[in-house]
This record gives sequence, structure tokens and C-alpha cells, in this order.
Amino acid sequence: MAATRAAENPEQMSSRLAGQRTRQAASRAVETPEEAKARHDDDSARHVVSRAAESPEQRSSRLAGQRTRQAASRAVETPEEAQARHDDDRARHVVSRAAESPEQRSSRLAGQRTRQAASRAVEAPEEAQARHDDDRARHVASRAAESPKQRSSRLAGQRTRQAASRAVETPEEAQARHDDDRARHVASRAAESPKHRSSRLADQRIRQAASRAVETPEEAKARHDDDRTRHVVSRAAESAEQRSNRLAGQRTRQAASRAIEASEQAQARRDEDRVRHAVSRADESPEKRRSRSEDQRRRQAASRAAQWAFMEGEAFRYDPTKSYDSHAQLCIGRMTDVCAHCKAYKWPGEAPGMCCSNGK
Repeated sequence: MAATRAAENPEQMSSRLAGQRTRQAASRAVETPEEAKARHDDDSARHVVSRAAESPEQRSSRLAGQRTRQAASRAVETPEEAQARHDDDRARHVVSRAAESPEQRSSRLAGQRTRQAASRAVEAPEEAQARHDDDRARHVASRAAESPKQRSSRLAGQRTRQAASRAVETPEEAQARHDDDRARHVASRAAESPKHRSSRLADQRIRQAASRAVETPEEAKARHDDDRTRHVVSRAAESAEQRSNRLAGQRTRQAASRAIEASEQAQARRDEDRVRHAVSRADESPEKRRSRSEDQRRRQAASRAAQWAFMEGEAFRYDPTKSYDSHAQLCIGRMTDVCAHCKAYKWPGEAPGMCCSNGK
């Protein structure tokens, strides 16, 4: 048989395989479920024995040939045939995975991760980009077609898997994951257009509002405590320049937000601020209150000093081109008095020595 197949030309090989497929289809069309099950079991046993005995080169050659045949087969299949194949694959996977034990599932996923890591380690940047693009396209199509119930189930499963994964990761793995997330977010946000950014933030606000609308008081309290802890750690580590940039950005965002809010929104914001401040101050201890008051006095003093820094020594550098009396932060009135000796204009109550000391 080996000599015969080695001597056959492509047409003869194609004809032989077509006849083989026809005979197989006819045979399987009349077999009973028990006969089909026995055939599958026999095939599985033969494959296990055959693959256990093959060398790495033989395995690599077998997989390469399998990929070539699959690519050739899929290149000529119609959209209906591709859809039928995908449906059949999904059905087989569902049945197979429903029957596997926890150990089999763990082994399957470990093997899948190993194969993926090996495959991605040798792929070119262009191949990686093509894979990412294909993944994104499939996810978009899949999520656009899912029902609200399917989406909720998918997200619940995703949260469960993430929680299980993060529960067993080491501090170093968690730090590496956070660093990788930050790098991806920075790259993604640097490349997004103003329209994309606006859309992302709008979606984020909707998701946050929906999430917070259903959280319990205990969950809200835990979220607030976690936020405060993260802010304390983050601000303790920031440099003076980073703090200045953060506050400047915060002021800009607040000014932009308040410039477009309606009177009702502004009033609601103030009312909410008052309630939060009242609750916060009712809970603070005498020590916290003293510390808050001291901090407030220091900030006010620094703010007022900064506001008047531009007038330092200005009385001794009078500039007639400046309109001092119309400055928003100055209230000095007009020069309505006239010195009886030098005829200089003076402000009411101005000390005599500021012009000619009463002619001395």
C-alpha cells in the first residue's frame, strides 16, 4: 500500500480520497449509535497509542500536515459549511467540557496555556497585531449579538474567574499586573481621539451609576474606605510637582464642569456638599477637628498671602499707567484730598509724610 500511494499522482490521490469519503459517509449513515460510539472509542484508543509512540519530529510533522489540510479545506468551504462546522465544534466542546472532571479541566487549561505561550513566543509583531485585530473583531461581533441575559452571565463568569485568579496571585504578580494595566491604559488613552475619550468617559459614568445604584450601604462604605486608602497611599508618594499638576488638573476639570451646570445642578451639588460636610464633621473627634481647623487656617493664610504678593512694595513703585482704583482686589477709593503745601493729590486719611510732610 505504501508503494502504491507513493507512486500515485495528485489526481489519483484525490480520486482515492473522494471514494474513501463516499464509502465512509455511506457506512456511517447506516451505523447505530452503539456502533458509532464503538468506532469513536476505537479511534480514540488508536490515536492515544499512536501519539504516545511518536517522536517530537513525527508529532511536529503530523501537526504541520494537519494544519495544511485544515487550511486547504477551510479555504474552499462555503459560509454555510463554515457556520455548520463552527456549530458542530461548539456542540462537541459543550458536551466534552460538561463531562470532564475538575482535574481534566485543569489539565486541559494548563495545556492550552502552554501551547498559547509557545505559539506567541515565536510569532512576529505583525502576526501578533493580526491576532489582536482578529480577537477584537470577534469580540465586537459576539458582544453585539448577545442578549442582556447572556451579557450578564458572561460578566458574572468573568468576575468569578478574575476573583479566583487574583486570590492566588503573589504580591509580585499583582504588581506586575497593575504595571501592565497602567502601561496599556496610558498607550490606549494617548492614542484615542477627543470623540473616543468623551464616549469612553460617558460609558464609564453610566456603568458606575448602574453599579452604585444597586450596591448595598455596606458595599458603598467598603468602596469609599478603599478609595480613601488608595488616595492616601497615592498622595503620600507623589512629588511636589506631581501634586501641583494634580491640583491644577482638578481645578481645570471642576471649572469646566461648573461652567456648564444648570442652576438646579449647582444647588443640588451644594446641598450634597453640605450634607457630606455635616456628616463628616459630626463624626470627627476633637483632635481631628483641631487638626482640620489648623490646616484650614494655614491654607487660608497661604492663599491670602499669594493673592496679595503682586502688591508687595507697590506703594514705592507707583506706575501712573496702572489703574489701581479699578483693580478687583483693591478698594482704596479716589484721591480727593489736596496737600495745602505741595498741592499733591492724596487719599483721605493718608499720612502727611507720604508727600511733603506738611511742607517741612
